Amino acid sequence: MSIKDQKEVKHPRAMNKANRSRHEKEMDQIKWLKIGGIAVIALIVITLIVGAIIEFVYKPNKTLATVQDEKVNVTEFQEAVRYQRVNLISNYNYMAQLYQSFGMQMDKATRNNYESQLSEAYAPILGQQVYTTMVNQLVLDYGAKDAGISVSDDEVANEMENMWGYFPNGTPTPQPTTEPLASTPTISAEQIKMLNYTETPTPTATIAVEDISSLDSSGPAESQPAVEEIPTIEPTIISTEAESVEPTATQDMSPTPSLTPTTYTEEMYKKNVDMQFEGNNYYSKEFFVRQIHYQLLQQKVEDSLSQDIQAESDMVWARHILVATEEEAKAVIERLDKGEDWNVIAAEVSTDTSNSANGGDLGWFIKGAMVAPFEEAAFAQEIGTYTKEPVKSDFGYHIIQIIGHEERPLTSTQKQTALNAAYNDWLEAARAKLNVKTDTDWMEFVPTDPQFNAF
Repeated sequence: MSIKDQKEVKHPRAMNKANRSRHEKEMDQIKWLKIGGIAVIALIVITLIVGAIIEFVYKPNKTLATVQDEKVNVTEFQEAVRYQRVNLISNYNYMAQLYQSFGMQMDKATRNNYESQLSEAYAPILGQQVYTTMVNQLVLDYGAKDAGISVSDDEVANEMENMWGYFPNGTPTPQPTTEPLASTPTISAEQIKMLNYTETPTPTATIAVEDISSLDSSGPAESQPAVEEIPTIEPTIISTEAESVEPTATQDMSPTPSLTPTTYTEEMYKKNVDMQFEGNNYYSKEFFVRQIHYQLLQQKVEDSLSQDIQAESDMVWARHILVATEEEAKAVIERLDKGEDWNVIAAEVSTDTSNSANGGDLGWFIKGAMVAPFEEAAFAQEIGTYTKEPVKSDFGYHIIQIIGHEERPLTSTQKQTALNAAYNDWLEAARAKLNVKTDTDWMEFVPTDPQFNAF
């Protein structure tokens, strides 16, 4: 058979009907595989796009809280947490440098305090604090507006200038701070009996100075104690007259150049501010300015509230014994009922080590200074009595004894405590008028950067 004839003869399978059908099926499969592949690729692309939208659009703008029409979103919340972490790290670095300047190592308690607040385990607590603060700031905005209190842009700008030491109108003169003076506490005989403190013995000198000076010099020498002669120290006389000094050949008699201070210009101030935020990936200048606004606004509200705080307040003087369980507290009460000494029991069992050595004495305090259960029990109790049932708080179980209860002048610390309580009451009253919605979604978005590296 010639080559031409061979070309004209078709493969025997090509004309087979079954083969043709199989071929068509294979082509259909290939077509659907291509369609399926395209669909899978499209699905992957859509998934990536949706994921990107969720990650970079939805999540950053997800609402975590609302106060009326104002919202707190994820981006703002994370910025606020990072701002707080930056402040904690800056404070730690400042303290560490301060210790180093005195050639000392930072004490363990201080270092542990910072390490704890900046640890990953503490992040939910820090996040809760920041979240609460942000909601309160929005409530503050509405409450202050309702009270006719506001902060202008000029006031914020002026505070910024003060923070960077720029005073275009001259350095302000510091104003004295007036602090309320508390009278010296008078302790009654009954209070002294209740406290039952052990007096520290005063050492008695063998011979007082007056005894030495009154010794009879005419008596026999052996009857008088030997007194060592104290040498007389002659004072050094410093002449107030200027002495003439002949210059030597090695002395440099050229005049000392005077130093000319560099004027702190507005341009320098703005440059310093910009440098603060250059390369700062944790919070923006706009965020920082907003914090100053809230700081000034809160200060104005507190100034208004302070006018209603009296110079004197109802106070209680109490001491306590703190234990972990109710059974331990009841056992303490039984011991007290049997007449055992309060101070001995406090030193033995009280878990409040800050004052257990002096009978758990808390001194005088006003309302708002203690946690609510403790405060309610203390102010309702009679002088000289102790609680017959344990008082439960977040710290444990207290047995409280009242030493005094009266109107007393406020110290500066107590006045600040009263002001804090008045501000919190004002804030709660403002919140009650608003539609405030909060949730726990913020817990998913607490950042742990910037990282803390102790040294």
